[in-house]
Amino acid sequence: MRRWMALVLLALGLGPAGCAYFETYLPPEVYLNDLAFEQAGLFEQRVNVVLHFRNPNEFNLPVDGFRFELGLNGQPFARGFSNESVTVPRLGEAYATAKASVSTLDVFRQILSLSEGRDFSYDLKGTAFIQGMTRTSTPFAQSGSLNLGGKGR
Repeated sequence: MRRWMALVLLALGLGPAGCAYFETYLPPEVYLNDLAFEQAGLFEQRVNVVLHFRNPNEFNLPVDGFRFELGLNGQPFARGFSNESVTVPRLGEAYATAKASVSTLDVFRQILSLSEGRDFSYDLKGTAFIQGMTRTSTPFAQSGSLNLGGKGR
């Protein structure tokens, strides 16, 4: 009976330590890679958004879907999600594609701002769902800009 109790106590003691190992992963870095219009409609446009996942961990990271919001020039632009599964190799990178919806009004607003020669800035934020980890989701955020006016600062 004592051996049985010792095994139970040992299992209970090691259980949290094993879970702690999986909680020490670094979240993936997620970047906007590409945006391509797929289908045009009167009220809504469909776009393909390609996200670039980078894994800073020393083990493979199984991403089992994601959702995101994309803002352009400080305005909301597209929202989307994907159930695509991609395994980001250890200390490596992978790409995943999602479909998103954009209102026609938002597209026209962005065309007008580009005709003014302003910089093109974007904000990407969302959640990646990690398969097999004790924490099943991790947020991500990234922003950047391109100078489309042809003038250096």
